[in-house]
Amino acid sequence: MNYQLVPRVPLLYQLAHLLIRWDVPGAWTAYENLILRHLEGRAASFRLSDGSQIWVPLTWPGMITGRALTGYEPQAIRYFAAQIAAAPAPVTLIDCGADIGVFTRLVLSKTVNVDRIIAYEPNPTSFTLLEQNLLIMEGAERFSLIARAAAVSAVPGRAHLDIDTRYDNAHGAFITATPSGEPYHESIPVEVETIDQLEISPDSPVALKIDIEGEEINALKGAARVLRECPYFVVQFEAHPQVAERTKTDPSECLAYLEGMGAEESCAFCERTGDIVSGLTADRPFFSQVDAAEIYDVVAVHAAGLRR
Repeated sequence: MNYQLVPRVPLLYQLAHLLIRWDVPGAWTAYENLILRHLEGRAASFRLSDGSQIWVPLTWPGMITGRALTGYEPQAIRYFAAQIAAAPAPVTLIDCGADIGVFTRLVLSKTVNVDRIIAYEPNPTSFTLLEQNLLIMEGAERFSLIARAAAVSAVPGRAHLDIDTRYDNAHGAFITATPSGEPYHESIPVEVETIDQLEISPDSPVALKIDIEGEEINALKGAARVLRECPYFVVQFEAHPQVAERTKTDPSECLAYLEGMGAEESCAFCERTGDIVSGLTADRPFFSQVDAAEIYDVVAVHAAGLRR
């Protein structure tokens, strides 16, 4: 399915947004039972803080409340972008699990120290908007742009993307070796690539974001050469308690791996509250060092004194 692009935000959406924003009794019930189905499969153009436009599905999580763009990981993105701005040379920005491109677009609204963008998204529905949102960036001609309709892991090959069809988005989709067979789940065959397959110069600083529902440690293993060779990197990965439970993988494994690649510092940003946790250690379970009920964006940096 491709999203239907509508040039103007529908009046029905605007009405629902105002009723929910004003906390009118029954607004959420009306939205979920009467309005939502009329918005599914449609995307409209919204304005980011820098004035640029971006296509976003009308049912994207948080859109109806007005927080999906302004409230999208603001502290983590601000910190991530600051590390890019401090890099000694223009950065190669790699977005794994790019979805429709919001993370990349928000980062680029806060720093210009990027000359190459590589975005991976295995879900074909999200990928169509990702391509659109990269191409309509102001000054897009300044960048080398690559959008890959693929998942990212430790080794190249093929896998299945497991999608919960009860939702009009694929934020929780994850790759598996075989179809899950779960009720209400759709399985799509997808290509799997590694970051080490990219032609990245050893002297290029790298900014790597990984939000791929449990494949984070495998994506890092598939980036071993790039991370080992580059003089400067900043890596952001998601630490989700439910995903960690499903995969039996502790986010501290990612921290330990990045430390082994030279990361000198790291911190975590709570997605809901924005609280910052520093002093993380790879020697202890991650969720014993933070609020175990919350989702965090973890940022690790290897600078070796090279910040500008």
